[in-house]
Amino acid sequence: FFFFFFFSNSFCINFWTL
Repeated sequence: FFFFFFFSNSFCINFWTL
């Protein structure tokens, strides 16, 4: 769960940064 949350958060940040 935490891993998934962390991965999702990272993806979101990357998307926004891009």
